Amino acid sequence: MQRIPIRFLQFLAVACAVLFAPAADANSAALQRKIKCGQGAELRMSSPDSSQGSLLLVELRSAKPLKQIKAGWAGKEVLFWKPEAGVKSRFFLYRALLGVDLEQAAGKYDLALAADTQSGEKIGCNAAVAVRAGHFATESLQVEKQFVEPSPEQLQRAQAEQKQLREIFGRVTPERMWHGKFRVPLDGVSAGKNFGKRRILNGHPGSPHGGLDLPAATGTPVSRAIRAPRKSGSDGARHRAAPPLGANGRQGSGESAADCELARNRMSSDKMHARRIGLISDTHGLLRDEALLALRGSDLIIHAGDVGKPEILDALKALAPVVAVRGNVDQADWAATLPSAAVAETEAATFYVLHNLQQLDLDPKAAGFHVVVSGHTHKPKHATRGDVLYLNPGSAGPRRFDLPVTIARLDLGQRPWKPEFLHLSEKR
Repeated sequence: MQRIPIRFLQFLAVACAVLFAPAADANSAALQRKIKCGQGAELRMSSPDSSQGSLLLVELRSAKPLKQIKAGWAGKEVLFWKPEAGVKSRFFLYRALLGVDLEQAAGKYDLALAADTQSGEKIGCNAAVAVRAGHFATESLQVEKQFVEPSPEQLQRAQAEQKQLREIFGRVTPERMWHGKFRVPLDGVSAGKNFGKRRILNGHPGSPHGGLDLPAATGTPVSRAIRAPRKSGSDGARHRAAPPLGANGRQGSGESAADCELARNRMSSDKMHARRIGLISDTHGLLRDEALLALRGSDLIIHAGDVGKPEILDALKALAPVVAVRGNVDQADWAATLPSAAVAETEAATFYVLHNLQQLDLDPKAAGFHVVVSGHTHKPKHATRGDVLYLNPGSAGPRRFDLPVTIARLDLGQRPWKPEFLHLSEKR
């Protein structure tokens, strides 16, 4: 058995499944704390206090409809939404969640609320919410020096990814971003462990574990925790996070902040209408005119890593939507936004993209992929194994030794799929 870490987003999904179950109607006895806000409005909370890593449900009941609600707690904006139609109540209902970070200091925090009724009357109230210290397991380990003393470059990258990760999970939208009920991502699993667990490596305490580890065997499919509305990337391509469940039992081979952003976008059930796929890799900062010409007319372009310069992706995006991953040479700050693995879904096929095929840690067929795209070797190659097409477009950048300079094209409208390799300039 392996341990698959389901990240913080999915932990929230499981918690929200309880909070938003149909049985939790307006008259639920769980909302016991009551604060008068004036004009017939009342604020109710699921608990007068909380602990690190927990959630509180807040409900505002008003005798009159409200047109604007402003609230803040612990330095963050609190957004209220209206429950789904079908919840019966004698009041106008508005709900919000207070999420307590695992590292939020224990103490009392003031929830301040102000609102306007449709007729212009003001309401307002404050509620002190106590945060207790959470009681989580601690594990002390002695490890090799390199695991606790990263290089300056590794430290800079880790700090940048941590900052971006916090921004991703801290993002709040006024519109609801899910449909229906939440579900546990694994079938037959109802409990996990290690949430909040802190490791102390060589005497240095780390951050508490922000995920919920659920047990499953290698290759187990991971379901979407929620259904979400259509979401497009900035380049127009719709992505979903790859669900690699490999021998190391980890979800994703890199788990950078960019990977987590793709995990959010994975919720989209939309698929691109793309037939002509352009494939390129290992440009290493060089994008030849011949490559641009060969890729013109593509419905989707996939870059399998070792990009070299961000301008290359900009030029490709001028031709078609682009799905790109980070290669081993993509170490500059701009490349931190690239995932180590990505998935592109079209109506005809689902692509799994990574740079080095040797780092593939999932069963593509079991995971539902039709094509695996990789680079790294600079050798154009394709093979079909177990009904999965493995495709390496070769290198389109500076020539390496006597290897050819190539890109590839794939027409999904022609069966069986047979990639076309195009040899570019003979120049170095």
